[in-house]
Amino acid sequence: MATTGEAGVGVIETAIDTIKQMIIDGELRPGQKLPVEKDLADQLGVARNTLREAVRALIAMRVLQTRQGDGTYVTSLSPGL
Repeated sequence: MATTGEAGVGVIETAIDTIKQMIIDGELRPGQKLPVEKDLADQLGVARNTLREAVRALIAMRVLQTRQGDGTYVTSLSPGL
């Protein structure tokens, strides 16, 4: 089983922080669907696998929500979540 090295974790954390900042800055708004994976990965300058890990973490934090068959959407950065 392969493990993610520290450098990989740092890149994922940076992607998480960048997506959160995009929400804070209003580039991504609550209820808005995330851009296509390839486009968002290119915009963030990360590999698609890195983006997937970041998105999984943000879903676990309830910042993003997956809608089966429809995509991934922004919820909010509300402290209540």
